[in-house]
Amino acid sequence: MTTATETPDGTATPRARYAHLFAAKKGLEDELKDIEGELRHLEEVLLEEFLAEGMERARVDGVTIYIERQLWAKVPEGVARPDVVAALESAGLRDFITYNILTLSSYIREVARSASGEDHPSAGDALAALVAAKPALAGMVDVEERVTIRGRRTG
Repeated sequence: MTTATETPDGTATPRARYAHLFAAKKGLEDELKDIEGELRHLEEVLLEEFLAEGMERARVDGVTIYIERQLWAKVPEGVARPDVVAALESAGLRDFITYNILTLSSYIREVARSASGEDHPSAGDALAALVAAKPALAGMVDVEERVTIRGRRTG
């Protein structure tokens, strides 16, 4: 005799299989949230440790843990968004007017790399390169360096 969850040959019905997979997915998502929370905590701990010890990377159990440095655009305190939009227009950067901080930050990293020849120029150097390339952005955009811990499989 078959049940509502089985076909005559004893395999799960599509509904039963879907329900099983859905429940498994939700369980894994919950587990992932827990793991991500613990990783965020460990990133803070490791970042302090790496910076204190002057380390850039470490290899542990086939994973390279490393410091990632990235420059990000931000609006200086006291500067209104409409003023930034006007400055971007004046600088010929209408593509960024949607105010996509990700693409603007990427543009700043490229300008800074081109100007300095370095893979990781400082925030100050990046801002100077940006203002040199696009003077209308002076005082309208700021640059900060965000330093985080990352990992990748190695081997």
